[in-house]
Amino acid sequence: MKIVDSPLIIDYRLVHIATLPWVPILFFLLNRVKAIPTAPLALALATVQAIIPLVIDTNSPLGIANTSVVFSSLVIALRLIDIATLNQSTTKRWSLMTYAQYFATFDTNESRALRQAQMEKRAQHPSGFTARRYLERQITADKRDTTYYMWFAVSLFLQYAAYSACIYYIEHTTIEHNLPLRQPLIFFVTPLKTIMDTYVMSIVICLLLNMGYTVVYHIFAEIFQTPFDPMMDNPFVSNSFRDFWSVRWNMMIKETLHRITFKPTMIALHILTVASGSKAVRKPDYKAPDWHMSLAAFNAFLFSALFHEWLILALMKNPTTWEQFMFFTIHGLFSVGEVNFLKFIRFYPAIESMVLAIPNWFSIFLTSTLFMALSPFFLNPYVREDFFIKDGRLPTLF
Repeated sequence: MKIVDSPLIIDYRLVHIATLPWVPILFFLLNRVKAIPTAPLALALATVQAIIPLVIDTNSPLGIANTSVVFSSLVIALRLIDIATLNQSTTKRWSLMTYAQYFATFDTNESRALRQAQMEKRAQHPSGFTARRYLERQITADKRDTTYYMWFAVSLFLQYAAYSACIYYIEHTTIEHNLPLRQPLIFFVTPLKTIMDTYVMSIVICLLLNMGYTVVYHIFAEIFQTPFDPMMDNPFVSNSFRDFWSVRWNMMIKETLHRITFKPTMIALHILTVASGSKAVRKPDYKAPDWHMSLAAFNAFLFSALFHEWLILALMKNPTTWEQFMFFTIHGLFSVGEVNFLKFIRFYPAIESMVLAIPNWFSIFLTSTLFMALSPFFLNPYVREDFFIKDGRLPTLF
């Protein structure tokens, strides 16, 4: 039974768009008051921002534009939670321009310069592949000339062409065959048609996210003259779960999750360790145990699972089936398990050499196979509601 029939749902679609700016503006004004603590204020308004899409009907002819409003609500709520983790004395000194830059580009010039220096330092380390890749893919304002934007336009056109082709396939094949994505996916057992459908749906989601982010972020990057950080890095050639989530998929959210989940969890575990009277904490060379890191990383997946469940509820107004929660929880277990397995086999050089000798193409195939097996948990909520198809037509921009 759909929640859309509830009297709590306001059947006035444009109200949601009108409510988007006032929560960030209200936070900025109230945060100027020294007597009001930043963290509780940010968390309270983030909660309000998260509730708004749940009580306003977004199942409307506004199509992708209306869906974008829901994503904007999510981004604003995450920004506010992120601010709650920052130093209060710093955020209260922010000017309106700095505040706008933080919301639009996910950072300020000051913190961006600090992170840049950290990345450059990490890149010099032999294990600093992620940092080196980050620096290589970053596009600063001086590099964004006419030639760059010509290639950017061509890239955007090719992405939209690929998206349109995928939607055409979904219209004329997947939907007509009674949504085969609802069954578990296992290579060599699952029909090739179902595997093809899954890849197409995955490509659609990836392209939608990447196109929307790329266009909007470029606009803000030009306004504030900040570097452009690409959102994706060829996620379909990931050779492990950690490679997918830490290096290739949705880099926009990585730093935010690190600040609002990973760091607070590490701090909380450290406080508990000190409170337990552990003598190891007093040593100058003290390093947090591996299980602290694992729990903090898994907590990031749990948080991601919850806000994806919120996203499904906000977009479709259906009672949650917890499929998204299961998807991210299982992925979190795989990712944490993978990291700890690689640490464990260091004590067994023979096994480690065998693992490291596995060809990259086989690692990519194995990762894809596991992703396929778990993909219905993520895709089913969208497929059941014909999220990408409305009345047999392409989703409209307006």
